[in-house]
Amino acid sequence: MHGLVYVIGEDVHEQLDPFNEYSEVEPYKEYVTEYDLKDMIIRYNTTNIEELRQNCSDYFGSEGEIDEKGLFYWCDINPNGRFDWWEEGGRWDYNLLLKNGDFSNSALNIHIDWNKMITNQYKYHLANYKKITHPKNKLIRVTDPSFDRQYDIKKGEREKDYVRRMSKISPYAFVIDYEWYDLKDEIKEIEFRKIIQNLDDNERITVVDIHY
Repeated sequence: MHGLVYVIGEDVHEQLDPFNEYSEVEPYKEYVTEYDLKDMIIRYNTTNIEELRQNCSDYFGSEGEIDEKGLFYWCDINPNGRFDWWEEGGRWDYNLLLKNGDFSNSALNIHIDWNKMITNQYKYHLANYKKITHPKNKLIRVTDPSFDRQYDIKKGEREKDYVRRMSKISPYAFVIDYEWYDLKDEIKEIEFRKIIQNLDDNERITVVDIHY
């Protein structure tokens, strides 16, 4: 899956590196989950803990060990990892609307027209709602449930509620000062708008497409 991330600050690579699954970390103990343990028992046809330990290198690609807490293997995957690769722009290429009318993947906050971006979102989803609920589409909405789903409209949802829910400028997540913040619901959209309002004019925002 892909997600839109805004990196706030000039040091994009350095800020993202702590959240890359493949960033180098010291090997640490990863205890075998109940799900994996059941799968190993079926796959290797044994419940013997020592035999399961010996098969950890085949199952996990790492040597297994046993301590007082149970069966574990040594893992070097970043426990703070949020993605396995990223690129600037990507599926959200030129996502930022500038005050001069241009689009960009990276710009100073003072040059980004956040208000116009919000307005464009509102107009886009308002037009979608009117298209969906137009009388000519009444029959297809009854006979084809996928019609509503492609626009993510909920049963009985009113125009103003739909437009408010869908009109978002917030990304999947954003990174600032080497901290990762997930944004997944309407409350977080409100919080993100407040963050943007309070952001220094000279802070740089960069559009990043992550794969996770």
